[in-house]
Amino acid sequence: MQSSLLAAVPAPPTSFDGATEALAVVVLLVVFAMLREALLRSQVRLYAVQSLAVSALAGVLAASQHAGELYVLAGLSLVLKVVVVPTVVLRLLTEAEVDLAGSHRFGVATMVLVGVAVSVFGFLAISAVHINPSGAAGLP
Repeated sequence: MQSSLLAAVPAPPTSFDGATEALAVVVLLVVFAMLREALLRSQVRLYAVQSLAVSALAGVLAASQHAGELYVLAGLSLVLKVVVVPTVVLRLLTEAEVDLAGSHRFGVATMVLVGVAVSVFGFLAISAVHINPSGAAGLP
């Protein structure tokens, strides 16, 4: 009787679970900040911050899954998306003789609301997908 009760209790979340959820929230907040920002230079810097969070997320997943290829992916993402791409784009923006403010066809509030709606849709869509521990995905 007692063993069946213990089997029904789920395992507590690990520190890797907390780190992945925190990094996912950081990525989402940076996306909203990018929607809000009008200057292209600031958007490039926010892209670098978002890429840093994604690289850290890949590193955490690599540590939790003991997957060497994810370490390589995290390192390449860190070097290319956090350092190389923002440096090149910022240098091109410095040399450009065009307006450095992005054009917003919609207002900031509208863009943030659309971003929230897309995020909620994505959350609901991904919650319908059940991922088995073996890695096979299936729909309910």
